Formats: sequence, structure tokens, C-alpha cells
Amino acid sequence: MHFPNRPLPLALVDAANRADATRGYTFVAEDGVTETFYSFTHLGEEVARRGAALLRLGLLPGERVAMIIPEGDDFVLTFLGAMHVGLVPVPMCPPMTLGKLGNFLDTAKHIIRKSESAGLVCSAQVLNVLGSLVDSQLRVVVASEQLPLDDTQAPIANLTADHPAFIQFTSGSTSKPKGVVLTHGNLAANAHCIMNLGLQATPDDVGCSWLPFYHDMGLIGFVLAPIVTDTPVAFMQPLAFIKRPAQWLHMITRHKGTIGFGPNFAYGLCASRIKDRHLEGVDLSSWRVAGCGAEPIQLDVLQKFADRFDDYGFRAEAFMPCFGMAESTLAVTFHDLGEKPRADRVCLESLTKEHVAVPVTEDHDGETASFVCCGRPFPGHDLGIQGEDGTLLGDRAVGEIVIKGPSVMNGYFKDDDTTGRTIDADGWLHTGDKGYVADGELYVCGRIKEMIIVAGRNYYPTDLEWACNEIPGVRKGNIIAFSVGDFGEQERVIVTVESKADPDDYDRIRKDIKAKVLSTVGLKVSEVVVLEPGSLPKTSSGKLQRSKTKQMYLDGALEGAHRGDGRLGLVTHLAKSQWGLLKHRVRSTFTSSRPSAR
Repeated sequence: MHFPNRPLPLALVDAANRADATRGYTFVAEDGVTETFYSFTHLGEEVARRGAALLRLGLLPGERVAMIIPEGDDFVLTFLGAMHVGLVPVPMCPPMTLGKLGNFLDTAKHIIRKSESAGLVCSAQVLNVLGSLVDSQLRVVVASEQLPLDDTQAPIANLTADHPAFIQFTSGSTSKPKGVVLTHGNLAANAHCIMNLGLQATPDDVGCSWLPFYHDMGLIGFVLAPIVTDTPVAFMQPLAFIKRPAQWLHMITRHKGTIGFGPNFAYGLCASRIKDRHLEGVDLSSWRVAGCGAEPIQLDVLQKFADRFDDYGFRAEAFMPCFGMAESTLAVTFHDLGEKPRADRVCLESLTKEHVAVPVTEDHDGETASFVCCGRPFPGHDLGIQGEDGTLLGDRAVGEIVIKGPSVMNGYFKDDDTTGRTIDADGWLHTGDKGYVADGELYVCGRIKEMIIVAGRNYYPTDLEWACNEIPGVRKGNIIAFSVGDFGEQERVIVTVESKADPDDYDRIRKDIKAKVLSTVGLKVSEVVVLEPGSLPKTSSGKLQRSKTKQMYLDGALEGAHRGDGRLGLVTHLAKSQWGLLKHRVRSTFTSSRPSAR
């Protein structure tokens, strides 16, 4: 199958030439009302101006530029501007809270050094706390508000499908973030899969997104891919959604949105937090695709959302469960359009002992597990299930999900060892996820590294975590299960949960969790750790970090984690930041004042 491979800056030119002045990107302010609109023509002009400003700073085509820009339009213009002139942007999340600045700085420092970025562009406010990251590697450090803009529009760089478009760092949920190099060919192929094959986009479609731009679902799914079909998109700020999720539904109503995606937790948040008084005037009848991915999908959460907003025009058939990963640009499988989501209920004993997903009937009296159907791979892409010996397995056999195709990366940035462990000699990308295929459709079971193995049987931590979700006092979605044990010893199962309950109620919570897991999964929990809200570590995209939680448990560092770095630590961070910025200014001044060699 032939896939388009037109570099994205050229696709933006095409969109500007095709689209009328009413089609483009709308950025909604935090108040949920104030909007800034860029037609695709205007967007192309502003992008060319940003690109010229970045080159004026001394950055060279092919160099990496780290970007930490919270403001939506500022980020999009700068990101596309860098791509326009052949720079390679490296999107990064901004610090979420000052209380956990230390964790953020560790990750940011890793990404900047690993990507060998020559430049750092961030908002002026963020720059004040990031000066400690500045070292001699970064030749250019600038606030996005201070870019040297004028009316000059840079020409598009001479790009091909093989040129790197940007570097997307993985979320780091199971290991240190890795730099996925995505080429313009990767991007064009996956954008075609998303917009044309999966969503079957029409001229009437409008995207409505709150997803972060530093995460692949928000960046590729709603900023980059829609350019190839000049699909209008309205964006709201991620924190505004977390604080007031009803704003997303009002934005969909106002813009007659047809496409919106979110992880499982987003639909649960809307169903549980939005009150009737927040829904005056809401009409979701235009919403034809409600995508769900990026984390384990629970059918009951989607059903609660559908039931909650049925009176407001939402249809359960709009749901589209999907599976994706950064190493395959974004999307790997999409559920069929217009079909209600469904789950496969299988025998837990067969799953854990024989690694086979045996379907069960309603009258089955043994323990079961349920997995939501994530759909089929796109045409021109291959998906298989591989056993431990490397052979491809048949229907309903559980193994590692492996994929091939034009959306798949060539490798991680300057990391041949990790690339070699991830892409095998036959070209299969090993996803690190366990799953199975039934009738050509994918069911994802969980991460291989996070499996709980007790007495030779495999258990999925999500099964334990979901069993605990309804226990009074436990914060839904803030539960992590894992196992620990020295070599030769029986593995011990640990469940960690966050709770807003009074500490006097912790003993009851521990007993309820142990009883619930035993009755639901048939597994004895050795210890339950009850923590204050904000204690469990998460990635920049909001995913819980099981491996880090396990290490913190072993190090005795979980208790008190919610307190973050403390006031003294914050003052130290800020002092280091200002010192780092001062050193950079002195170094830049000295370099620019030296006479050039003749």
C-alpha cells in the first residue's frame, strides 16, 4: 500500500492554499470563553516568521531545540516554526507544581542532555525556574515572548521523508524517557492512518481537544495530523479541563465538535465530577468520534459516561477505543467507527496458567478478567503476538504485541543498544505490552515489566487495581499494585493507594482491599500502603509510574512523598536557576564579543 510522505511544513502550505478563512485552529483561554483564531493561511505565515526568528538566534537546521511552553498558541507556532526551517523540536512538559519541581528537573535535565539540544525555548515564567538546567551544551536559551520576530518569513527547509520531524520522548512510566525519532515519513503515514483511514475525516469535522501538546495524542492527534486534511480544531488548556471538565463539553457544543479523544480517566472525571448545573446549554449530538486510549480502558467507565450524558445527545456508538505508542508515531489500532465498545470476558485461570484467553459465558462460576477491544491495525501495517521463543502465536494466545509498518520509528536517538532490543532482526517493534488477537482484533492485557508473578502464575496489576476502585476511602485511579521479593523467595504482593480518609480509617481500608482482591482475583495481598493524595508518582502525561512506585517502596521513600521538595528545596531550586541564567548570559556575551578568526 502506498502512503503519503509529504513533509508536514509542505502539508501546511497545502492546507493554507485549500482552506478558506474560516478553517484553522482556535485557542480557548483558561476562562473557557476568550478565543484566539488562526486560519490555516495565517498559521502558515506566523509559523514562517517564528522559523526566521529561531534561525536569527544562531540555531542551525538539524539541531534539536527543547521546548517547554505552556501557552497553546505560543507552543504550536514555535513548534511548527522550528519544523518549518529544519530544526528538530523536542517537546517537553512544563512543571506542573512547584512542590515537585525536583522530580521535574531530573526528567527535564535527562531529556535535554539525551537529545543533545542546542537550544531551549520556554515561556518567561517557566524560564525563571529552569535556569539550573542551563549548561554549555545549550547555546541558545530564550523566552518565547522574547523571540526576535519581524515581518521576515523564512522559506521552508529542503526536507525529505527521511528527515527527522521531531523527537518524542516516551512517558517514562516503566523506565527513563527514551527519545523516539519520528521522520516526516512516519508522521505523514500515521496522519493518513488517523485522519483518512481511522476517523474517515470529512470537511464537516471539527476537533475539540484539551490534551497536552507535549504528549503524542495531543500533539500528533490534534495539532499535526489535522493539517493534512485541513480539519479545524479548537484547543483548551489541560489544567482548565482538570479543574472544570464541563468546559470541554461546552467547547464541543459551541464549535459543533465531531472528534474528541481522551484517556480512560478523562471520561470517568466527566461522569463523576460534572453536575447538572454545569451542563446548561450542552449539546453533544455532533460528537461522532470519542476516542479513548493512552491507558488501560475500563468498559464500565465508558458506559457511565454514556449513561450520564445520554440526555445531552451523546451516543455510546461514538466511542472508539484504540491502542498506540510513541514508537509507532501515535496510532496502532482503531476500533471500528460507529460500533459500541465491547469487552472480552475470559477465564482468569486459563489466562494466568496457560496464557490463553478463553471466552466465558454469563453463567461461568470461576474468576474472570475483561479486556476492551482496541480494534484492528491499519492497512499497510502488521500486528502480531509473539511468544517468549520469538514465534508468532495464533488466535487468543497471550504474548507480546509486536508491530511493523511505515508509522514505526527507525530507532531511539543515539541509542543503538536500546533500539536493538526493541526492534528485532525481522523488523518487528516489541511494544512491551502483553495482549492477544481474536478475530483480527487486538485486546491489550498490560505491560510485561509490570506483571505480578506468584507461584508461577501471571497476574495483571490492573485487575487488582480495578478491584480496589470502588472501596470507600480509596481515590479512584490512584492505585498501584506490584510484587517484590528476593531471588528464591515467594513474591509478596503490595497494593499502594491514595486516600483522603481520616487516618483512623486506614485499617478498615487495608482490610477491605485485602478481602476484595482475594475474592475478585484470588490473590493474597501481603501489604497495603495507604498514602495521602499526591504521593504516587506520575509521568508528565498523568500515567501512574509502577516501577518508580516500587522503587520508592523499597527505598522507604513513599511516606511523605506528597510533601514534595519543601520550601527550602524550592528556594534552592530558584537560586540555582538564577545563577544558571546569569552564567549563560555572561557566556553568551563573551562569545558574541570575541573577534572572529581570520
